[in-house]
Amino acid sequence: MVAYRIGILPMIRQLKKEFPEVNQPWYADDAGAGGKFNAIRRHFIQLQEIGPNYGYFPEPSKSIIVVASHNLEKAKPYFKDLGFEVVTGCRYLGGFIGEASNQQLWIQEKTEAWVDSIKELAMVAERYPQAAYAGLQKSLQQEWQFLQHVTEGLGNQFQDIKQALQREVLPALFSDFHLLTAYRDN
Repeated sequence: MVAYRIGILPMIRQLKKEFPEVNQPWYADDAGAGGKFNAIRRHFIQLQEIGPNYGYFPEPSKSIIVVASHNLEKAKPYFKDLGFEVVTGCRYLGGFIGEASNQQLWIQEKTEAWVDSIKELAMVAERYPQAAYAGLQKSLQQEWQFLQHVTEGLGNQFQDIKQALQREVLPALFSDFHLLTAYRDN
């Protein structure tokens, strides 16, 4: 994989030189392009043309273009022949790109799933507290912390997670603590 990434660097440099007006974030072999419709279109066509020379085969059916809602109807026919999906918001590299209303719905779905996972961990914690804590800290917490790092203004949207931690996990993790304290007192 490292050799592949190094191998496509000349292609990336060529595209950046040919299309300086297009913002081109790359993450491993995932390409992004930001700019005006015409520039993005020309960039992608060139990527399809030169990519195979570097072992890079762009798949238009997996390509998504995110636009503001006022550009949605203009963008659909503009990119239809390329096979792009045109949307007003989408997950992107663990975060979200697009309109705020779509972002809120996406984050709400994520937090609901995390709350369900927290409740499941609370059930595990009754019998295996260390394993439940490790799952919480090494997995779930890392996921939502990453999202908080790459997305601004999420504080209020994590209230359900906070409540689930307070009401479900912490009591389950420390249910034996009061028994231990009572035992020591006797």
